[in-house]
Amino acid sequence: MATVELGDRYEAWIAQLLRSGRFTTRNAVLREGLRLLEQQEEARRTRIDDLRGVIREGDESGPAEPLDLDSIRAEARKSTRNGSSDQ
Repeated sequence: MATVELGDRYEAWIAQLLRSGRFTTRNAVLREGLRLLEQQEEARRTRIDDLRGVIREGDESGPAEPLDLDSIRAEARKSTRNGSSDQ
């Protein structure tokens, strides 16, 4: 078993969790923390992969065309007047 130095702040927090009955052992607290970190890292990896895919789609879609800001503004005004939104 590894010895881990967490510092006073985390040691006090672990003690509080044990006193509350939320966890029964120090190891259970640490395992739960590691489980949550693992989930967070997986979500981060998934988000990065998703972003890379969107970037790749954009790169493969070809060069951007110039925007016609007057048409965009006119369409926005029209939507606002009609009380509709295409979002």
